[in-house]
Amino acid sequence: MLYDSLLDRRHWLTTMASAAASAMAMNHAPRLIAADSQPPVATADNMILLWMAGGMAHTETFDPKNYIPFSPGIETKRVLSTFPAIDTSADSIQFTAGLEEMASVMNKGTLIRTFTC
Repeated sequence: MLYDSLLDRRHWLTTMASAAASAMAMNHAPRLIAADSQPPVATADNMILLWMAGGMAHTETFDPKNYIPFSPGIETKRVLSTFPAIDTSADSIQFTAGLEEMASVMNKGTLIRTFTC
């Protein structure tokens, strides 16, 4: 039981947050931050908010599926992607069109296609 409480994530985060706050208080960091900062001045008249709940579909990004160009009367079950696949700078990896800049540097990155909660 004691071993489990020592490895508890929430307990560890609480302890680290307390330690960081104590270190900042000892170094007078809050006073220094407050002295250097000025209140923000609003300069924009408008704001654009893109609410993209759920994110992009995997078939339109890093996991391209069979692309079939649109034509009148096409069966919807045949359409798996609305963009064609493009090659990346890494062998055997393709992205969908629209991600050309990412595709050009894919040989320097890693793509993880699986995530489990």
